[in-house]
Amino acid sequence: MGLRHVVRLPKCLLIFVALHFLLLTTVPRSAAAETAERTVTLGGPGASSIALTGEWSFVPGAFVETVEHGGESVPTQVAESWDSLTFHDGRKGSDIRFGTYALRLHFGAEAASGTALAIAFPYQMHAARIVVRSGPDRWSAESGMPGKTLAEEVPLHRPIRVDFPARAVVDVFVHISSHVETRRGGMRRAPHLGLQQVVEHERRDGEWRDIFLIGALALVALYHGALVALRPRERAPIWFALLAAVMALRTAIFANLFELANPPMISWLVSQQLVYATISLPVIFTVRYLDALFKHLIPRAARHASDVTGSVLVVLAFVASERAYIALSNAGQLYAFAAIMGLAVALVRGLFRGADRLLLGALVGFLTLALAALRDLFMMRQTVREHTFLAPYGLLGFIVIQALVVATQNERARRHTEDLLASISNFVPKGFLELLGRADLSTVRLGDAVERDLTVLFADVRGFTTISERLGPKEIFGLLNEWFGRIGPHVPANHGFIDKYIGDAIMALFPRSADDAVRAAVAMQREVATMHVVLPAAKKSAFDSVAGTASVGAKRLRIGIGIHKGGTMLGTVGEKGRFEATVISDAVNLASRIEGVTATLGVRVLISGDVADHLSPEFTQNLRPLGAFLVKGRRTPIDLFEVLDAEDETLRAQKIERFQRFYDARQALLAGDAELSERLFGVLVQEVPHDGPAHFFLRVAQGEGALIQRRVVVLLEKGAASSMPSMASLASISGTRPAR
Repeated sequence: MGLRHVVRLPKCLLIFVALHFLLLTTVPRSAAAETAERTVTLGGPGASSIALTGEWSFVPGAFVETVEHGGESVPTQVAESWDSLTFHDGRKGSDIRFGTYALRLHFGAEAASGTALAIAFPYQMHAARIVVRSGPDRWSAESGMPGKTLAEEVPLHRPIRVDFPARAVVDVFVHISSHVETRRGGMRRAPHLGLQQVVEHERRDGEWRDIFLIGALALVALYHGALVALRPRERAPIWFALLAAVMALRTAIFANLFELANPPMISWLVSQQLVYATISLPVIFTVRYLDALFKHLIPRAARHASDVTGSVLVVLAFVASERAYIALSNAGQLYAFAAIMGLAVALVRGLFRGADRLLLGALVGFLTLALAALRDLFMMRQTVREHTFLAPYGLLGFIVIQALVVATQNERARRHTEDLLASISNFVPKGFLELLGRADLSTVRLGDAVERDLTVLFADVRGFTTISERLGPKEIFGLLNEWFGRIGPHVPANHGFIDKYIGDAIMALFPRSADDAVRAAVAMQREVATMHVVLPAAKKSAFDSVAGTASVGAKRLRIGIGIHKGGTMLGTVGEKGRFEATVISDAVNLASRIEGVTATLGVRVLISGDVADHLSPEFTQNLRPLGAFLVKGRRTPIDLFEVLDAEDETLRAQKIERFQRFYDARQALLAGDAELSERLFGVLVQEVPHDGPAHFFLRVAQGEGALIQRRVVVLLEKGAASSMPSMASLASISGTRPAR
């Protein structure tokens, strides 16, 4: 069946039920003058009470307490309104404002035993009095004060009960007046007859059932109210909390909790105003809730029409006269019915359009509430004679099903949030958040900052500009991503995290120890030793194993790594709409400068003296001191050390074997004996051609690349006199610690 046919069904149902609502009266019944009688047999103590439904005798316009009253009486059905009656003189039941219902009861064994009986009367009348008579004996109870005029009537909605001993014959009279509401007057709910203990037990059961229902609805309202406080941007919990709160209030009114508590601010009129207001309010909140839960489900015009219509009816409930309540009730019920049909159509249409599979759960839950509400509307129209309101129970079913829908949505949101946080963590490392003392990105605020002593590592690809000139953009990014993918994992494997990627370089932080940074640097160099780049890219991967170096255009990939340790400020900078995590520290700048020196000295891993001072013996025994250097942008020299463990085994062994000879040649250079230094380094270069620092110091001894000032190596940039250190910088070099 297509959607076109599905949408037609509610329209047909709407027309059918609307016509049913317009039938305010049933077929008039002719008058008669008979007294209604009934033989009653009650069960034992475990039996339930019996509802005194069926035919009663009704005496219009009089309060009588005897079946021989001599006035006109007609048979009527309980529970029904007296509006449907027609009298001998042509009067209609809708013209009646007060009268008496009468019923004669005949008892069997109960009369002989003198069993204590009770008649419990519900609360639906404006004012009522129940009288039980047996001969001269009389028992009575009242709810308000029934009167023959509006001035005499004291309306009150309160359940009443009359206790009396069983007799062979008992006459029951119910006096009712309804001067305020001029339609649907009379005994619209049947009294119950039974043993006193049974009636009392049923009363308490009913009260506890109502209290449980009210408490459950109140808890739901509080829970969703708490969700509003925790997540103020979400609108669905607001409307659901209001819906549950209003239904709890409405249930409390119909359970007579206000009348039983008798608070001074809750008069009969106020309770009536609340009853009629709470016909429309739940509809407004239900429409709003579903609209907030499923975006674009309800057309904007329909939502606004619901808001305006419902709001007008709520306001009228408090400002209209009491005599307008019947018309107000009819309008409220019609508005509720139209909204229920419209929401059902919207849910079905959204489900067939495949907007969200959760709509099926929402539809089932809504239909649970809607059917209960429609049944109550029919009951109020006297189409259904059972007088237990089911809308609160329907709401509980709606709540349970909606809880499953919301739980599913929350699970979706949780998974989405986790995926989102996982994606964002690719941009902001978890280690950074841990240093800031934040659990996740949602708690990070602009201006968050912390100072820590960290080891900073910079790693950069040598000659990347030359490589990139022979590759296209796609190949360049593929090369970078594969290069980062190969060396990056060695950082977290050694308790560090990559703070940022800078072109072809990475910056990593190690909060635990300097050993971690050096160990990661050595692992990176060993990883790089197995990699080369193919120029031009002739494979899916720009990298290949060393075994494939026979490929045309293969170029060994080399990196330089610089490491420094010092005080570091970590935090967030930017503005309200856009900020990022960053590291601000001289240690970061110096680590970058040291990495740049690796190319000048021809070494793989270079560390500062501050790092060397914090290393364990595992690494210090294989460090080669290179002396104090004044690097670009610095006014203070820094000691530099070469990490020999980063070299391949052959070169590492050669450097360790000539450690003392290298030291002696460097000391001669620092002492000013350039001739001796040149001769010693010349021999070292011949023996170990790949010893980069030996080549560097040989050039310095020959007067190239650097100056020696007070035992400090002052690096010079090639072909740029303007980049040479100023005399002030050279003059400031003093008090440095002895070169190692």
